Amino acid sequence: MNWSEGYFTDVNYTHGYYRQLNPALLRLAVLAAGFSPPQHTEYNYLELGFGQGVSVTFHAAATGATYWGTDFNPTHVANARELTAACEACTHLSEESFCEFAARADLPEFDYIVLHGIWSWISDDNRNTIVDLIRRKLKTGGIVYASYNVYPGWAPYIPIRQLMSLFKDKVGDMTGAERSISGAVQFTKDVFTAAADYYRDVPAMTRHLETLNTRDTNYIAHEYLNADWKISTFAEVSVQLSGAKLTYVGPTRLLEHIAPFRFTPDGQKILSQIGDPVLKETTKDFLTNQIFRCDVYVKGARRIPHGEFLRLWSEQLFVLTTHKNDLPKEIDLPLGKIHLHEKVPRDVINALSESDYAPKTIARLKEHPQLAPARIEEIIETMNLLVGAGYASTAQVPTPEISARCKKLNRHVRDRALLVREIEYLASPITGGAINVPHICLLFLNAIDGGHSTTQDLTLYVWEFLQTIGERMRKNGKPLESREDNLASIAPLAERFLTSTVPMLKALQAI
Repeated sequence: MNWSEGYFTDVNYTHGYYRQLNPALLRLAVLAAGFSPPQHTEYNYLELGFGQGVSVTFHAAATGATYWGTDFNPTHVANARELTAACEACTHLSEESFCEFAARADLPEFDYIVLHGIWSWISDDNRNTIVDLIRRKLKTGGIVYASYNVYPGWAPYIPIRQLMSLFKDKVGDMTGAERSISGAVQFTKDVFTAAADYYRDVPAMTRHLETLNTRDTNYIAHEYLNADWKISTFAEVSVQLSGAKLTYVGPTRLLEHIAPFRFTPDGQKILSQIGDPVLKETTKDFLTNQIFRCDVYVKGARRIPHGEFLRLWSEQLFVLTTHKNDLPKEIDLPLGKIHLHEKVPRDVINALSESDYAPKTIARLKEHPQLAPARIEEIIETMNLLVGAGYASTAQVPTPEISARCKKLNRHVRDRALLVREIEYLASPITGGAINVPHICLLFLNAIDGGHSTTQDLTLYVWEFLQTIGERMRKNGKPLESREDNLASIAPLAERFLTSTVPMLKALQAI
């Protein structure tokens, strides 16, 4: 087998950032589950299979730690090294296989080891190598994050993957990567459409096939066309990771803690009668038709008493990452909606937005006049909700070095935005990670750098930029042709950018 070990490398992975890999959010996930999180500011962090290196770079820039990683696609590594060089982050990124990397004699002990998605797309030998690496190199008290495709949610889609992969192997390789992917998608749709009974009897597969037309070819290639592709149950993965002395503590997706909005009353009754944690977690997946798990494990997990739980929450800094005017009125959960206009959520949001959105601890929120009557548990539940929904984040007090690295990385990203649309994030020394900033907002920031400051100025800047590269704004997926239609499409985005986005980016010190 060649160096790729069956992994699809003809098309590179997407330039995505995954906030659940942020070490501060991993610590919060441990705490939210009722366990003792590690307390440190300097640490060693390892990401296995870092793709284009967006997450590892932004975390290395925005924290005071040393980051390691390996990804055997040399193009990915080259891109990642260019990013880290732009901000002079402390990283050690290699293009070694997991086996080669695990055999290195210079590896330190790690406080964090993370693997996002790769568990589903590698061989059994590689999974065993990773477990052994964790066993040998994860510190006692260290955190492991593992995300993977899971039963039963993926069950209806297995035939899709099998047929697409076979088409690629037998026909597609002769047509080139891009045509191979689109050909595999179309062939699979044609087959299952013609198989009328199957198409009718498995409606979930039917819906999934339709979504493939909207998916990026890079995503399809890496999700469906690797030689190794394994769907697991939680029970299988937890047993394997127990070989590295790991204990499952909870999900990184904090909304999963809100049981009444996730499980029916009958489901909650079933779960209350299960004592074994492995059976309980696996049952949760079947009750919710889980498709993808984002799990946190700890080596030497320690439950903490309620008083310690409240103290650690009280000391934690939080910051809104969304302007309060842009927050929705409610958050949709599988079995209902949680309304943000109710008293405690509303008062927490208002308090967090005061002092130009400066970070605040739970203890400080509790002292706010509007929140004085609230129980601290209610404030914690609200923060769980806001962070889980992506509208808030843990926060830190950045050092001058962290701020300087973030500034360099953001300058690089904004310069690249004039050449290519790939990274739509800016580093925040406040959150210790990245903030999503759409490409058009990066262009607006460049317009401000050029002395433009009004909605009209920003609108004209972007329109002129689009003209130079032969692009247009789109509506319902179709390009707008006239100057007037393009300007009318850009103007409200520029207005919102000035009134909502700029204040938030300043508060998060991303600009």
